[in-house]
Amino acid sequence: MIFCSVAQLRWRSSFSWAAPVFKSGRSLLAFGSNSAVKRTASPPLTLGR
Repeated sequence: MIFCSVAQLRWRSSFSWAAPVFKSGRSLLAFGSNSAVKRTASPPLTLGR
Protein backbone atom coordinates (compact mmCIF):
# COMPACT_ATOMS: atom_id res chain seq x y z
CA MET A 1 0.00 0.00 0.00
CA ILE A 2 2.83 2.40 0.86
CA PHE A 3 4.64 1.56 -2.38
CA CYS A 4 1.46 2.23 -4.35
CA SER A 5 1.00 5.68 -2.81
CA VAL A 6 4.68 6.52 -3.33
CA ALA A 7 4.46 5.49 -6.98
CA GLN A 8 1.32 7.59 -7.43
CA LEU A 9 2.96 10.58 -5.76
CA ARG A 10 6.07 10.21 -7.90
CA TRP A 11 3.97 9.91 -11.07
CA ARG A 12 1.99 13.01 -10.11
CA SER A 13 5.11 15.06 -9.44
CA SER A 14 6.74 13.91 -12.68
CA PHE A 15 3.55 14.75 -14.60
CA SER A 16 3.31 18.22 -13.04
CA TRP A 17 6.97 18.74 -14.02
CA ALA A 18 6.49 17.37 -17.53
CA ALA A 19 3.33 19.35 -18.37
CA PRO A 20 4.99 22.82 -18.58
CA VAL A 21 8.06 21.32 -20.23
CA PHE A 22 5.85 19.69 -22.84
CA LYS A 23 4.01 22.97 -23.40
CA SER A 24 7.21 24.97 -23.81
CA GLY A 25 8.66 22.23 -26.00
CA ARG A 26 5.60 22.28 -28.20
CA SER A 27 5.79 26.07 -28.62
CA LEU A 28 9.52 25.75 -29.30
CA LEU A 29 8.82 23.10 -31.94
CA ALA A 30 6.19 25.32 -33.54
CA PHE A 31 8.59 28.27 -33.53
CA GLY A 32 11.43 26.15 -34.93
CA SER A 33 9.30 24.66 -37.71
CA ASN A 34 7.95 28.11 -38.53
CA SER A 35 11.44 29.59 -38.83
CA ALA A 36 12.61 26.54 -40.80
CA VAL A 37 9.72 26.97 -43.24
CA LYS A 38 10.58 30.65 -43.61
CA ARG A 39 14.24 29.77 -44.14
CA THR A 40 13.50 27.17 -46.81
CA ALA A 41 10.87 29.37 -48.48
CA SER A 42 12.95 32.56 -48.72
CA PRO A 43 16.10 31.40 -50.65
CA PRO A 44 14.20 30.29 -53.81
CA LEU A 45 12.38 33.63 -53.88
CA THR A 46 15.63 35.58 -53.66
CA LEU A 47 17.26 33.28 -56.24
CA GLY A 48 14.28 33.67 -58.61
CA ARG A 49 14.65 37.44 -58.54
